[in-house]
Amino acid sequence: MDAKNFKIWLTENDMDNNELFRESLKCYSINANRASYLLSYLGFLDYIKNLIIQFDGVPNSYKEESSDECAQSKWKKRKENLYIDSKWEEQVIGYILENDKSNIFRLKNEIIKEFETKRIIRNACAHNKKRPVTTSTIEDLWDFIVYSNPYFVINGTDELFKENLQKILDFLSFKDYKEEIKVVYNYYSKLQNNEREKCFDFLLKLLEEKITE
Repeated sequence: MDAKNFKIWLTENDMDNNELFRESLKCYSINANRASYLLSYLGFLDYIKNLIIQFDGVPNSYKEESSDECAQSKWKKRKENLYIDSKWEEQVIGYILENDKSNIFRLKNEIIKEFETKRIIRNACAHNKKRPVTTSTIEDLWDFIVYSNPYFVINGTDELFKENLQKILDFLSFKDYKEEIKVVYNYYSKLQNNEREKCFDFLLKLLEEKITE
């Protein structure tokens, strides 16, 4: 993805005010490739950090491992490092690299492995290691950011779909239904094939329950 299209994507996804991304694009324009790569990498981690901070509640993976009270305490304590300048980056990396069972985003192994590759390049940029970093390297990072961004949803994308659909069926009046279901459908249309299958199976079971009530 070139700089022009990445700028458009940032605007469309309300990330164009992220100072790290803006600085990255400036560095890209003057061929300061290592700085550009590092700033885009940090920009994406900063975005993920804010997703975690703004999340209301406790991730399902924490609830599955312990009681509600313990889960809340563990989640609150772990989030504290996100507010510390010297610790937030490693803390976010920890969330991303956790295994399937405890990963709060339910990330696919494919994304985790590719993130690890991008992290190695980040270290090369930060520590001036002898690894070529070209405009193509930066554009490949932007491709990864665009591709992986929809997966960074706490509790997983299919779980969010299920929760939103359940809320619509349980709580909304008919006059509000049409607008909200459009939002859910637009979200569903962006899911990958395996996630669509999970959500479709959930929808069929939900309809069956409603019909037999």
